[in-house]
Order: sequence, then structure tokens, then C-alpha cells
Amino acid sequence: YKEYQVMAVSDNGTESFLSAPYVYYGFDNEVIINTAGEKGLKLERQKPETYEFTTDISSEGTYALDILYSNGSGPINTENKACLRSLYLNGKFADAVIMPQLGKDDWNTRGYSNSVKVNLQRGKNTFAVKFDSFSENMNSEINDAVIYEIRLRRLK
Repeated sequence: YKEYQVMAVSDNGTESFLSAPYVYYGFDNEVIINTAGEKGLKLERQKPETYEFTTDISSEGTYALDILYSNGSGPINTENKACLRSLYLNGKFADAVIMPQLGKDDWNTRGYSNSVKVNLQRGKNTFAVKFDSFSENMNSEINDAVIYEIRLRRLK
């Protein structure tokens, strides 16, 4: 695991702002769980469902988990239509997953949710993405997204 940022320095010593962080996990440290192919799985506030995914892990350890998603519920700079869900690992609450809106009516743009650190056992692990009563956003009517994959990157 390595994390990098870049800064430019001019001939007279003027420094730029740092770039966005780039995280490198290595080539053999990533597991992708495909949730529903290209069409994805629709998470809707009005039809709250629990989705479970199981995968085999070859190496026990600490992993960063995030979800590739789209959320066209609103613009990126205003409104309060982020999609919030609870993440469960092997039946126990792990953390909240936050999927902010990526553009009004733009369901084609994809991004990754926040990363959640999880400790995975060797062998089968089950993940659940669930709408809990505490998964409400400030909008309380719109809390939707489409998820495409769960990404696991081994940290240690």
C-alpha cells in the first residue's frame, strides 16, 4: 500500500497545490465482486431491499472496501440526495456507505463510495448492503443509487 501526491515547483520556487491523492495497492491485492453486470442494482428509498454478496478470500487481512455506483438524483454542488446505506460483513454492522449524487439526471457517470476498512477471514465472506432507519439522508424522500461492483483492496 502506497499513497502519492504530486506538486509542481517553478524555476523561481513557487509551489502548486498538491494533486488529489493517488493510492496504489499493488496488482494482486484487488478483488472485484460484480453486483449485477452493466445494468447494476437499483437502490431505492421507496423500495428498501437488502442485497447480499458472497466471495471467497484467499488471504485473511484488512481490506479497503468501496462500491462503484452512479447517482443522478441531483447536482454535485447542491441538494441533499446522497444515497446512504449500511454495510454488513458476515452478519455484523461494519459501517455506513455514502454515495453522493454525481449530476442531475446523470446516471451514466460512475464514482466510488467512501472506503470502509474491513477485516476479512480466509474463505467465504458475506457482505450486505441494506437500508436501515439510520440510513436516512437529509432529503428523506430521495435516497437512491445504482451499484455495479464492490471493490476490495488488501491493505495488510
